[in-house]
Amino acid sequence: MNSGTALDLMVAFNLGLASQVHCVGMCGGIVAALNIATAPRGAVTPLRYALAYNGGRILSYALAGALLGAVGGGALTLFDREIGYRVMRYAAGAILVLNGLALAGWLPRGALFEGLGLRMWRHLQNLGRGLMPINTTPRALAFGMVWGWLPCALVYSTLMLALASASPWRAAAIMAAFGAGTLPALLASFWLGNRAAALFRGRALRLCAALLLIAAGLVTPFIDRLLPGMHAGHAGHGAHSAPMQHSNDMPGMDHGQTMDHAQPMDHTQHMHHHPAP
Repeated sequence: MNSGTALDLMVAFNLGLASQVHCVGMCGGIVAALNIATAPRGAVTPLRYALAYNGGRILSYALAGALLGAVGGGALTLFDREIGYRVMRYAAGAILVLNGLALAGWLPRGALFEGLGLRMWRHLQNLGRGLMPINTTPRALAFGMVWGWLPCALVYSTLMLALASASPWRAAAIMAAFGAGTLPALLASFWLGNRAAALFRGRALRLCAALLLIAAGLVTPFIDRLLPGMHAGHAGHGAHSAPMQHSNDMPGMDHGQTMDHAQPMDHTQHMHHHPAP
């Protein structure tokens, strides 16, 4: 793993942590419904189900990231690679900043783009209903994969970062790191219910999350320039110049032949024979 990928993963994980404030409000209703479906009569949702729900959700994030990473990589083959890479980075950063401003309340909620994908979600909801009742771990995993496609502006923001990576594997890792960052709040919601919502909805915490999103957006366009020695546009440039090879077969010079100093030079061939007096 190169330093650029590690930095992208760190940014994505911190975006997930910052998104927890938003996630509790956005997914709280789903968590409550899953609690009823999985653990009726006030019982606690089994850990294996909670992990399966969230594992399926993160798997969907990774699949979406891989798809967009492939799209980004393909787009760079059609345009100047460096310019295309920069454009995608700046777009990802701008969307992160907009979401941070909206989360802080400094922009209207419409800036969160949560309507994007709502039409697809209406169809996927039927798949989720078909998995009820959730009484096995595979069903919980499958429902989690459906849940992962719930329209969410912060997921879309991170998907822009995945798109800018221009690599399916790297993009999938970015989205998995984002999903891992959202785990604390959503796992807590399964067992703490409304208390988790109260914990994550504080104004101060929301403002900190918004500032983190804004900072991530400002950093994203220049992330490959923050570490010395990184190749600008590394996501789109898979190959670097090959090192110079020193060959023994350079024209005009035969390094394979060496002078044999072991044998004495026969000077007699170069002597002029004069007749004896």
